[in-house]
Amino acid sequence: MCNIQGFLMLQEGDPPLTTKMLKSKLDVLWPHLRNWTVVPLAKGFFEFKFHIIDDMRKIWALGAINLKPGVLRFYCWSKDFKHQHLVQSHVQVWIRLMHLPQDYWRPINLNEIASRIGTPSL
Repeated sequence: MCNIQGFLMLQEGDPPLTTKMLKSKLDVLWPHLRNWTVVPLAKGFFEFKFHIIDDMRKIWALGAINLKPGVLRFYCWSKDFKHQHLVQSHVQVWIRLMHLPQDYWRPINLNEIASRIGTPSL
């Protein structure tokens, strides 16, 4: 079986993505993949079906993709999928660093500060 599942996390106020819109965005991000489909499951969950196991492994290894708006997080496929049983272990947050001296505005410094809160994605 070459399937994985994903959950699309949107921020409040973000427009919802239809399955067709999601597929279009991912086609742009995954131009090297062929013959894959996406099926809506429930409440922001999707199932991704791949014809080539290496394609599935590459996508699953990403863990998550920033779709702007929204983040798509991947999960191991399960036969008896019930979205109510999934535990949310990651959340996307924005932080504002007020009055930060300009000396600290370099990516390495911002990354170090952000890493104290979680996993930064600069």
